[in-house]
Amino acid sequence: GSVIDTAKVVNICVTLGGHILDHQGLNVIENRLNPLVAIPTTTGTGSEVSYVAMIKDTKDERKLVFGSRFMAPDAAILDPVLTVTLPPKLTAATGMDAITHGLESLVVPSTRSAFTDSLAITSMRILFEFLPRATSHGDDIEARSQTLIASTMAGIAFSNAGVGIIHALAHATGARFKTHHGMTNAVFLPHGIRFNTESSAARYAEAARALGIYDKFDDNEGTERLIQAIKELMDTLQLPQNLEALGVPRMNQDQMQDWAHLVIEDPAIMFNPRDASLEDVIEIFERAY
Repeated sequence: GSVIDTAKVVNICVTLGGHILDHQGLNVIENRLNPLVAIPTTTGTGSEVSYVAMIKDTKDERKLVFGSRFMAPDAAILDPVLTVTLPPKLTAATGMDAITHGLESLVVPSTRSAFTDSLAITSMRILFEFLPRATSHGDDIEARSQTLIASTMAGIAFSNAGVGIIHALAHATGARFKTHHGMTNAVFLPHGIRFNTESSAARYAEAARALGIYDKFDDNEGTERLIQAIKELMDTLQLPQNLEALGVPRMNQDQMQDWAHLVIEDPAIMFNPRDASLEDVIEIFERAY
């Protein structure tokens, strides 16, 4: 994903010229770019079909967002053979990134649709079934094929619907502490779901029923069952389940405020179904620690 994101931004500079920061932001680019073909070698980012790119500003320790419909690759080639050498930890982590794409796109209130919902649900169903196999048996071509397809489906879903607070938390944490994006999403995922339960329990319960992990009609109970299933999947994949295990250090009050501002200022959070304050994101950090 990082390589494809880099290719997107290089394509911007080659086509339009100028400094990279001239083109930063959402919908700044209003012209067609040179043709770009993306061939993913991981199974999670969805960058091969998305219209956004994330580039780290190493000076200010934040992630810069570039987003325009003209940035989406003209074609994506999915070859599972290229993913068989992906190490187990990266297979698991990028797969959890795709699951996060699916779940976040499901609860965006204003831009999700039946189209994005169907892609998100199907992608998650595939990933819950095949991601453990792809992680433990890297040469399993069926598992590699299925997870690669699911990743792209989730990429199309979030590219049309958006993501939310979980990605905003992961962007800020990854920029500040150099944590892997997929692993960071995975750690924040249960806590982001719980934060959004107030507004989105029905959507989460619907996802749990579609995934076959809940068959009743209590939305809050269904949401909790979904969270438990995610934790069980992370345990199976042997991924860290809290920020301390991820290697994130404790922050002092000033550092915490700076980090929280990065979360609140991240464009992803504008799509979240529930408004979040600085105090909210700090509380989520504490719960995830």
